Amino acid sequence: ICTDKTGTITMNEMTARELWAGDARYTVTGRGYDLRGGIKPMGKETQEDGATLARLLRCGALCNRGIVPRGRRHHAGLGDPLDEALRGLAVKGGLEPDGERREWPLVREFPFHAERRLMSTVHQNSGERVLFLKGGPAETLARCRSEMRKGTPEPLTEERRDELAQRANEMSDRGLRVLAFAYRAVDEGDRLESAEDAEQRLVFLGAAGLDNPLRPEVPAAVDNCRSAGIQVVMLTGDHAHTALVVAGQAHIAVEGSKAVTGAQVDAMGDEELDRLLRESRPAVFARVAPEQKLRLV
Repeated sequence: ICTDKTGTITMNEMTARELWAGDARYTVTGRGYDLRGGIKPMGKETQEDGATLARLLRCGALCNRGIVPRGRRHHAGLGDPLDEALRGLAVKGGLEPDGERREWPLVREFPFHAERRLMSTVHQNSGERVLFLKGGPAETLARCRSEMRKGTPEPLTEERRDELAQRANEMSDRGLRVLAFAYRAVDEGDRLESAEDAEQRLVFLGAAGLDNPLRPEVPAAVDNCRSAGIQVVMLTGDHAHTALVVAGQAHIAVEGSKAVTGAQVDAMGDEELDRLLRESRPAVFARVAPEQKLRLV
């Protein structure tokens, strides 16, 4: 049995649990789609970066297809789970997402695509146009030239890129889904015909780690499959670290299991892939696009 992760193995109810903006790290309180909660500095040593945090929260609220709830003061959950989690994060940080949308109307959207692993939107406010982007940490960092720290963009060195990538990996190792954020001012002559043109020369803002609880019935269901001689394989677009943690919780992966990535799948011919599936029997395929999932099935 080949199974997706999000919404199948997990509850499909995401919550932002921690984030960083610049050099400041924060924990996020609250659970599920309940909008009550807050954003608190992580440890006494954290030097807050309010300007960068505010820009990150605005990015999450605007680069977003979540649905504003009507008549339910403390709950979200009407739209895509990831976008709803970001709406909830913005509310906990003191923003009002519906008001942000009115103040920054949408001009252009480049929807999420599995190959880019990014989504971006262009918004306008009093003649100022800004592109906001969210996506995988590696894909986002690759499009950034600078990073906002203490409210000021600074050049992004290779050493700093490695440090930020390591932060994202540490979140993934704890089973969190990591989402990065960036932005840039859009000049009048900038080309916006395609995502490739628009999503360049960005300023990195930070990242959020989201959790997605395991469905409680899943481990027993996987055990029943295994006892019946059925192998269960997880196919997911998520990062390999995150996928392995969740697969372990679900009893799909065991200690020492490794994830095969979509890039590795693409590099294999059909005979080599067939040998891998029949002989190595990997339990997790991560960073796989929909067409790769179809090929594996």
